[in-house]
Amino acid sequence: MNDDKFFEIISILLEERDEVYDYVSWIREILNRI
Repeated sequence: MNDDKFFEIISILLEERDEVYDYVSWIREILNRI
């Protein structure tokens, strides 16, 4: 993976950080139940 693509992904994640945070919280909740 080249750096440009990496930074592009990071930018998208930052722009959508609220959704990403919700997703991470959901994943953690699932893992805690295992």
